[in-house]
Amino acid sequence: MIDFLDAVADSGGPLLLIVAAVILVAESGWLVGVVLPGSSTVLLVGVVVGIRQLPVGPTILALALATSAGAQISFIRRRRSGNRFGGNRCVVGARTWAQSQFERGPVVGSAVAQLFGGARTVAPWLAAASPMSYRSFAIANACAALGWVTILVLTGRFAGEDPAIVAPLFACAPLLLFG
Repeated sequence: MIDFLDAVADSGGPLLLIVAAVILVAESGWLVGVVLPGSSTVLLVGVVVGIRQLPVGPTILALALATSAGAQISFIRRRRSGNRFGGNRCVVGARTWAQSQFERGPVVGSAVAQLFGGARTVAPWLAAASPMSYRSFAIANACAALGWVTILVLTGRFAGEDPAIVAPLFACAPLLLFG
């Protein structure tokens, strides 16, 4: 694992940051978050921060701006396209339930959704169909994105500073998830 981290760092921290930002914008901007590893990407960048290849503050700011920009793109696209979100009865039922939750508390819903991968992808789409203003969404989303990115980058930084301590935790992760 340590060799992998060295290889990533040697490939160029700034290039990795640019690629990570593109992934985060695409994740919710074009609703492809199901197949793009947003959280893992931010953790990996945090590891590169930990091995001192990227500065902490600018990295957090860049990734928070990227994830917030993706969500705002999705919000604007939904507002412009109207209510086109098809699917079978199960999908429509889930969408209707989620939409009702956003109508009750769109600011809280937008902020909390940032913490969960699948929700982070579709939350801007759902928020745009609610009566929430773009300004309220942008503020709530930017604050939540900053918090989410900060937590993940600092967690990755801890792992990057001493991978030997964190490696056993990663080895046990499948047991915790599937055990």
